[in-house]
Amino acid sequence: MKMVHKLIQKARTAITKVRPVYNVARKIYYRQERKYLKEIYSRTLKTGDAPFPEMVIFEPTARCNLKCKMCFFNRLAQVKKDVPELTMEEIKEIFTKNRFKKVNLIGGEPMMHHNILDTMKLFDSLGMKYDLATNGTLINAINIDTLAQMKGLVSVGMSLDGNQEMHNEIRGSPVAFQRTLEAFKMLHQKGIITNIVSVVMKENLPYLKDIVKIAHENGIKSVWFEIERYYIKNEIAQTQSLLKVRDEDKDDVFPLMIIDEYTRAYSVDELKTSLQEAQEYGKKNGVNVFFYPDYLLTQVNDCHARTLRRNGRFMCRFINRARIDPYGNVIHCGQLRKSFGNLKGKSFKEIWTSQEYKEFRLNLLNHNLMPICETCLNMVKIN
Repeated sequence: MKMVHKLIQKARTAITKVRPVYNVARKIYYRQERKYLKEIYSRTLKTGDAPFPEMVIFEPTARCNLKCKMCFFNRLAQVKKDVPELTMEEIKEIFTKNRFKKVNLIGGEPMMHHNILDTMKLFDSLGMKYDLATNGTLINAINIDTLAQMKGLVSVGMSLDGNQEMHNEIRGSPVAFQRTLEAFKMLHQKGIITNIVSVVMKENLPYLKDIVKIAHENGIKSVWFEIERYYIKNEIAQTQSLLKVRDEDKDDVFPLMIIDEYTRAYSVDELKTSLQEAQEYGKKNGVNVFFYPDYLLTQVNDCHARTLRRNGRFMCRFINRARIDPYGNVIHCGQLRKSFGNLKGKSFKEIWTSQEYKEFRLNLLNHNLMPICETCLNMVKIN
């Protein structure tokens, strides 16, 4: 069985190494996804119904061992510090009763959860596929062999924000870069597909090509650049009003880093040039460079100015995906954290098909998503 698993991993890795083939496959995937989401959009806009999601995002924990400049999860962990995370028994019950085909493990930092490896083994026993999003600093010589034996582990997405100095500054740790590089090497040696995900912001904009270079030097074949998201006070207020969120629930629904106002500290030309340089370096060196959202470069002016919703109609990927927080709540997404029910007391089907959830979807689509959704990687253009 171990030999079969190794062969599967080698096959997956081989696909990512053939850059033209992988790029074509990604384009076909996005084209088919957009077509499917358009069909769902038409139906959901009439009734609020959505098909049962095949994929779920699961946050085992909101805790993290780093303090990244652009992340709000440490604030979420503080807001929820008195709420117990799901136990292993509760995780087992939830995922045994509700069979999802695919899970994305995300955080916080998933490797902080004391039952994370047991959770992966549970998914293996249920025949589920899963990806792991991690900062990489907690992958080590002790757990790498166990990770390599996980049959359902499709890929590991790891954060990298620049060279050593820049990465450590953004991540708030003097050792983050070195530990992440060590994790890259261990994962590569074990044949586990590894991708880099990097948030583009003013601090690391000049270093995007360097990130692709580091990927190339460490045998990583895919880099994803995600434009920074920020949350302005008046947009939070507008979203709160549209969703009819009570003031006493505001911190639970929007545990974000909220600012009074913001203007990007770099020009659209600087953004475009840096993205193109990174992409060109990737083409020359066999590294796939992708963007979140996928139209970041083709609609760079609107992404930079945060005017996407003014100039088109959009669908949210999470109409067709679910998200479960560390406490068992089914929430819409990482930023709109309104709970539609808790899986410790209700079935997923009951929550997913509830009138409250239907009304939320209708509200979301009728307003062309929400003000705080602007530049979210899960915005899919309908027309």
